[in-house]
Amino acid sequence: MTNADQLRALASYYREILAALSHQTGKHLVDLGTALRYGLTADLGVYVSQPSIVLDEDVLRIRIDRMSPDAVSGIVDRATAIEEAEAATPSGVLPESAPPEDVSERRSTAARLIAIYRKQEQDPFNRETIIGWPIVAGKHGRTQFCAPLLYFPVRVHYDPVQSLFAATLDFEAPTLNSYLLAKLATSDGDVEIVRQKLLPYLYKPDFDTQTLEDIVRIAGEMVEGLRGIRLDRRQVAPLKAALESRGEPGAALYNTLVIVNAARTGAFLQDDLAALSKLEEVGGETVVETLLADIPDNVPDVGDPDDPQQGTPLLFPLVSNRAQRSVARKAEQARLLVVQGPPGTGKSHTIANLVCHLVAQGHSVLVTSHQNKALEVIMDDLPQIEYLAMSMLKGEKESVAQL
Repeated sequence: MTNADQLRALASYYREILAALSHQTGKHLVDLGTALRYGLTADLGVYVSQPSIVLDEDVLRIRIDRMSPDAVSGIVDRATAIEEAEAATPSGVLPESAPPEDVSERRSTAARLIAIYRKQEQDPFNRETIIGWPIVAGKHGRTQFCAPLLYFPVRVHYDPVQSLFAATLDFEAPTLNSYLLAKLATSDGDVEIVRQKLLPYLYKPDFDTQTLEDIVRIAGEMVEGLRGIRLDRRQVAPLKAALESRGEPGAALYNTLVIVNAARTGAFLQDDLAALSKLEEVGGETVVETLLADIPDNVPDVGDPDDPQQGTPLLFPLVSNRAQRSVARKAEQARLLVVQGPPGTGKSHTIANLVCHLVAQGHSVLVTSHQNKALEVIMDDLPQIEYLAMSMLKGEKESVAQL
């Protein structure tokens, strides 16, 4: 099996894991109606007259109506209560939520947008905000659906002084809603075939409305639940119209632009995994070869990390223990180090000490965070970059996790 074959098998494994973990959190990517009652879904057509603007602008700016803090807090509190009730109710029988206040559609949308911003700020690592367009809705077998065909993960900001809401697209290319296609396709294999067929269109440098039409046409030909898809001819279709068509057999496409805040799904990671085999590293070695490199079995044990014979003194600005200093000695000779453990075990403390020591030795250090739950220190030796992977023994991993 080649390195590329191994990576494809690994990517397939992670896709299955992601799908299993996000079975509940990805419901809004199949039916927006399930997330609408949270109050964290908004129809942007109230403020945006041309939904295709997301193809031309990196930042979507909307001047919205001013809202009272109490109105926004009510939406945030209601969303939190409903989501917690869902998590605690496996049977799916949920308590009735309080109806939203009877206000104009513009003011209701403004309150939802501010609530989305506030909710994202409260929990940036476990939640994500997306803008979806266009919306496909209908019924396939027993599955009722109303969800975006394409979507963009975005970062949101709100300026209360100017009443300006802004959504910055994280990626230039939209993400294909694979969750929806999986519900409407005959098999998982069919979904993968469709994805491979559509990916070149998603990454076209001149993605425009014609490209979107090509994507809709191909999806309509290859996905069973989208065959014979009907086009709603309105310039801007309200989300309400798409929701009402969920009980109608077949599928319809609506020129509707929505924004949703929900628990993070990680769906976009599928395309990132698929692209790994195409990346190059310094010296001509690919990421595939680096990731799948053999890990040496004879990692030397570190005796006394404070022994002067081990090397230069450990320059730690913060208090440390022996296990932490032993790991630092091994990090001096490694390229990759992963620090992981439950919350409150001192991961950030460990990283700070390691970075300061390695930089003092003349190394360049890159620190990355994975949803604030794990940190990696990737170290390159400046005079000569060596491709070495470091693996800590089981006992050492447990020591690091307890720091």
